[in-house]
Amino acid sequence: MARRNTSTLVALIALTASLALTARGAMASPACVPGWHVVPSPSPGDLGSQLSGVAAISSTDAWAVGVAGGSPSRTLIEHWDGAEWSVVPSVDVGTLNSLSGVTALSSSDVWAVGQTFVTDYAPLIEHWDGSMWSLVPSDPTVPSGGLSGISGTGPADIWAVGGTGTSSLIEHWDGHGWSRVDSPTGKNTGLLSVQAIAPDDAWAVGNDIRGFDETAPVIEHWDGRAWSRVRSAQTSRPKVLEAVWADSASDAWAVGSVGPGIQTHAERWDGSTWTTTYTPSPGSDAVLRGVGGSSADDVWAVGNVQGGAIAEHWNGRRWKDWPIDGNYWLSGVEVEPTGDAWAVGANLDSLLETHVVRFIGCSA
Repeated sequence: MARRNTSTLVALIALTASLALTARGAMASPACVPGWHVVPSPSPGDLGSQLSGVAAISSTDAWAVGVAGGSPSRTLIEHWDGAEWSVVPSVDVGTLNSLSGVTALSSSDVWAVGQTFVTDYAPLIEHWDGSMWSLVPSDPTVPSGGLSGISGTGPADIWAVGGTGTSSLIEHWDGHGWSRVDSPTGKNTGLLSVQAIAPDDAWAVGNDIRGFDETAPVIEHWDGRAWSRVRSAQTSRPKVLEAVWADSASDAWAVGSVGPGIQTHAERWDGSTWTTTYTPSPGSDAVLRGVGGSSADDVWAVGNVQGGAIAEHWNGRRWKDWPIDGNYWLSGVEVEPTGDAWAVGANLDSLLETHVVRFIGCSA
């Protein structure tokens, strides 16, 4: 009997010690606080580097593209492996090379677009096959110009948009080659962003390149047969659109800015019309340049304001401004299925170095 009591006492002492250690460990581990955090990224350009677009396949597989300044300027592609960002060799054609948009369909199927200059500006398209980046010819009938955005639904359905200098440019990949597709906007327009939802449902946005006036915004929609122009949300002030993202046929976002004074702007597609939605505007010269999400109630928009960056989140009811410190601007954002997000741009305090921030939502 005494032996049993002694054993019981020893067990209780061991259990108490274990609980105490567990409690101390829990107290020592700081609670996760949702927010944006800087993640170091390479800046290989002799005359500055910047990132323009980002795409993520998973929390351990993401891509960012931009330009490494120099003479000549070079395309810049960086990869996240779950631990760090590193430069991956890419293709340069002319003397002025840059990439603006990227889309990732799988770990062995990633596309990037931009422009290069040989005797004139021309579209630049590169593809990752899981082992290396290679050049893919643009439609040979395109005389000049560049591409700004890219998005696809599958290996044989990818859209790229941009401009020729005098008109909008739209190209489509069918699994075999890139071909130009007619744009309804005509002359003096350029497209900056595209979002493909299904083979018969895609959006593209851009602007009248003649200036910042009431006719500036351009929104186009693909219905499986042709691109058509769709009227943007009515505003009493001039505006421009920088980026588009869509969750479904009845839920899409376009972001940019309105004047005078240059304030943030967002408008939403509900399946029938585009309607302006209030966004916090933290100061003058505030522009939203990128938008992305994981669902209808998890959307991020990023950009810049005079003296800093902007990050705003849509929770299904309203836009909320998230503090994000530093003198830099953000141009692209990608939201992972987990709710964590990446945003990329340039650090203006460091002679235009690349800048990457990650939002940790503490969902795990």
